[in-house]
Amino acid sequence: MTTVHKGHEKVLTLRKCPALGSAGHKAALKVFGKEKEKELWIPKFIDDYNRFMHGVDIADQFRSYFTVQRQCKRNWKALLHFLVDISIVNAFRLSAYCDPSFAKLFKLCDKHLRFQTELSVALMKRCTETRVSRDCRVLPRIVLANHVSGMAPEHHRKVVTSKPRECKACQAAGRQGGERKVLGDITNEVRNLQSSQSKPRIKRTRYACSVCKIALCDTFLCWEQHLLAVRQRACSA
Repeated sequence: MTTVHKGHEKVLTLRKCPALGSAGHKAALKVFGKEKEKELWIPKFIDDYNRFMHGVDIADQFRSYFTVQRQCKRNWKALLHFLVDISIVNAFRLSAYCDPSFAKLFKLCDKHLRFQTELSVALMKRCTETRVSRDCRVLPRIVLANHVSGMAPEHHRKVVTSKPRECKACQAAGRQGGERKVLGDITNEVRNLQSSQSKPRIKRTRYACSVCKIALCDTFLCWEQHLLAVRQRACSA
């Protein structure tokens, strides 16, 4: 159905013979014979559709070449991958690779592959530079044995304080804290990330040792490190 053409207009255009094994190959042999290409009179609305459609089919075709879609059970992930595919295809269509001056230099498939390769390399390079800049940060270290008591380990108990403080075991080991909570607020995530890159943060906790009066995370690793420092302090005393 068309609202532009009357249906009887025809135009002479170059057509290709359907490939062997396709549905219309046998019927097309009566028209093409042994020729692979031939100029034929076809309805004008079909020619316009083939030339100027540029819609869903082409978008699906470009996304199918290099897609980020993966099998997943969460529907939001599939939508996210679809939006990423759409963004990459639109960026390719707006890039210099789709300029008419490039038409004679590369084929369309080669241009698409070159664009995807350059995009992936640029993204990985940016990610590597960001990771290097973050890894170059140095956390202030302390000697945990200087902050503990030499009393026997069985007297040390875990207590809860009113205000959170920096964990001395994490500070001694150089472990960084400040990770975003699951389902937490992400409105200030970018600002917090920038501030954390300029100044490293040590994990804060409300738990502490009843004897040493120092803050310690509620984890086996921090308390094991703390009790080891207590034993060293007791042996040195």
